[in-house]
Amino acid sequence: MRTSIRLHLYLEDTLETPAAVADDAPEFAVHVSLSTVDRTDYAMAATRILQAKNLRPTRDSISLLRAVASSPYAAARALYQLATEDESRELRPDELRYALGTLEPKQLLADLPPTVSRIVQTLLTAENRLS
Repeated sequence: MRTSIRLHLYLEDTLETPAAVADDAPEFAVHVSLSTVDRTDYAMAATRILQAKNLRPTRDSISLLRAVASSPYAAARALYQLATEDESRELRPDELRYALGTLEPKQLLADLPPTVSRIVQTLLTAENRLS
C-alpha cells in the first residue's frame, strides 16, 4: 500500500475520533479536507515546470514520474534541474532519466525498502552499463 494511502487512512481515522478536549481550552471546529495524490497531480506539476523550459511532458513521462518519484513535489524538483530549450518540444527519455537521477534515494520509490531506492538511483546515474 502506498505511503500516501496509509497516511490518508490514518488521518481520516484520527479526524473522526479526536482526542479529549482540555477543560480550560475553548471549543472550536476546523474543517480539514483530505485528498489523495493521483496521476493528474503529477501531470500538473510536470506541465508547470516543463512549460517554463519550453518542454512538454509525454504520457509515458508522466507515468514514469508517478511510478518512480515519491511525490509531485519530488517530480517537480527533478524536472527543475533540466535546461531551458530554445524551441518547444517533448521531453526525451534520457532527460527524464537525468532529472530523476538528481533526486535523493529517499525521494525515489518511497514505498519500497531504502535498498531498492538506492539501487534505482545508482541505475539512473550510471554512465556505463552495469553488470
